[in-house]
Formats: sequence, structure tokens, C-alpha cells
Amino acid sequence: MKDFGPAAEFFAQVDQAIAALKINARRGELPFFRGHADASYRLLPTLHRYLGDASWNRARRIECDLFFEFEARATGQGKGAGDDWETLFLMRHHGVPTRLLDWTDALLIAVYFAIGREGTPLPTSPRVHILNPVALNAVTDGWAYSDLVSPRFLNRLRHGETNFTYGEWLAWPREKDEPWPRVKPVALYPAHSNPRLHAQRGYFTLHGADPRPLEAQVPSMLQEVPITQAMIAPLRRLLADSGINHFNTERDFSGLGKDLVAEYFPAAISGREAGSQDTPKAT
Repeated sequence: MKDFGPAAEFFAQVDQAIAALKINARRGELPFFRGHADASYRLLPTLHRYLGDASWNRARRIECDLFFEFEARATGQGKGAGDDWETLFLMRHHGVPTRLLDWTDALLIAVYFAIGREGTPLPTSPRVHILNPVALNAVTDGWAYSDLVSPRFLNRLRHGETNFTYGEWLAWPREKDEPWPRVKPVALYPAHSNPRLHAQRGYFTLHGADPRPLEAQVPSMLQEVPITQAMIAPLRRLLADSGINHFNTERDFSGLGKDLVAEYFPAAISGREAGSQDTPKAT
């Protein structure tokens, strides 16, 4: 029997954080988890990271161009040409900047993204962020229910029974100088339409027009639990015993390749190995 000693303290702190967020499992509520290797990382989607302080019209034009170009070119590779939201999720998991932020309902998946596997460099200040998505949606503008949102119903809220796709929403004529119809973020319950999203038990938050990170917008709905250096080794053993690795979280050959490199050439693994759920790395 392996000794997971210090890891027990981590799980106790997670339980305390969930209790502080008042997440009620009896009502079917669930926490969202997200792992980061560096304490300086902010809960901000890649699109907002890249756009920085860009004007609203430039931001909207770039977002439109990214989506429609990806949709057109991915279709030629046997992808896309489906539901706009599925295309957006596919963009996110292939490194295209979007207003999506990845989450999971599986704690160990988030831990894996924070600390990586055995034999890789130790992260400097790993931690797991925990979000109460139901509380978030209770204050989301235009959303009248304290529940997760299926993306296909999200656009109906402002325009009666008209059910706009994501692409139509991007192209919707604006009466005011606003880059996005909503201001506040919303927690989504996506269909697990691609293998990676399914493997990571993925969920998303969708940022609105407010470009600030989640911890600045909704601090009361978030908790974070640091992973100390003493916790990393036992947690990595637990991940290995649970079969959580690149291949099982990415479900493609690139994930398998990363696992083989880590196994046979551990000295060649870069510090990016124990990174966040975001790619590419924020600047």
C-alpha cells in the first residue's frame, strides 16, 4: 500500500473550499475544477489575453475572423461544418484563442494539469481553482435560472424564440458599441462532442464583454487550493495509479506521444509539461 500522506491534507482543503462555496451535492450541484502550475496565472480566456486592451470593434473583427476562418478551413480536414458551438469547442482544444475557459468536474484531472506526471519538472506554485457554476449563473445577465446552460439555449434569452448560433451571434448587428451581447461570464454544459472534451469531463465558462479575469469579476464564487511541494509526489503517485496521463486526457496521438517521451526521455521534458489547461501559454 502506497503512502499518500500529505495528499490527504490537500483533499481536506478541497472539501473545505467546496463547503465555503455552498455547493449542495444533494441538489445535483457540482463544483468546477481547474488546475494551474503557476500561481500568477489568471482565470482569463486566451482570446482576452491576446486582445489585451484592443478596441471593441477590432476585438469583434478578430473574433469573427478566427471563428469563420477556422470553420472554413477545418471543414476541409473533416472537421467543422456542424453545430457552431461544437466548432468553438474544437477551436478551444486545438489552441485557437476563444472566450472559453476550460473546467472539469473531475478533481484529479485538474490536479494533473497543475502538477503533471511523475518524472517531469516540479511546478513552482501549483494550485487548483474551484468555481461554483450555479452561483455564477444565478447572477449572469439575461439568464433567469440557477443552473448550467446548454449552449444551444443561450442565445434565445435576448431575442425571444429566435435561436441564434454562435456564428450568427458574432455577426449580429450591434445597436451600441458593445463587443459581445453579454457582460458577465456564464457556465456552460457542453455536449461532449469530441474525444478530448469527453476524456477531460470538460465544462466551460464563456466570458462576456468584461475583459477582467474571473477572480476580479466574481471572487465570492471562487476558491483556490495550493498544492505544496510535499504534496506533489504522493499526488503524482495517485494520478499514476488512477491511470491519468496525457493519452487519457487528450485522447489523440499527440497525447500518446507526450507520454512516451516522458517515459523514455524524462530529461528532455520541458517545464511546460506541468502546465495549465490552457494552450498556448499566455503572454
